[in-house]
Amino acid sequence: MPNQRMMLTWLVLGASAALMVGCTPSDPLPPNSAWHDRMGGLLSDPQGQGGASGDFIAESRNASVTLASVTAGSHDVLAVCTGVEVMRLTVSGLGQSGNDRSPGGTLASADIACGATLKLPVTIPAGGVILTVRSAGGAGGWQFAIVSPGWSPTPTIFAR
Repeated sequence: MPNQRMMLTWLVLGASAALMVGCTPSDPLPPNSAWHDRMGGLLSDPQGQGGASGDFIAESRNASVTLASVTAGSHDVLAVCTGVEVMRLTVSGLGQSGNDRSPGGTLASADIACGATLKLPVTIPAGGVILTVRSAGGAGGWQFAIVSPGWSPTPTIFAR
């Protein structure tokens, strides 16, 4: 009888351990996930026009995002990056808005020192924009938001 109890105890412990291992996530969150969450929350203008984020990997130094539903007019683009030294942001038009810009023409462009936040004023034509980010190489993350002119994020302290 003691052997049966001992065997039953080991069986229950083994099954419990196997169940716990099966419930443990095997893939941790990507390294930039927390950074993207913080920056997305920080750059979110309630009256803004949206934004996007992504990661640079060694094989991919460029990324483009098309936002076709952005309201035409004056906006600011807030952009940040992490993990690479410098990122270049280019904002291009998607269509004509009655001015002399041809479709696909560059509306604004600037380099961003990663760790800083860039505010880039831009007049967006009807039809939307394409935002392109480019790095010289390495792994890192990028985030941008199209916000109301003059809007700034609320100062936030994440750690002391």
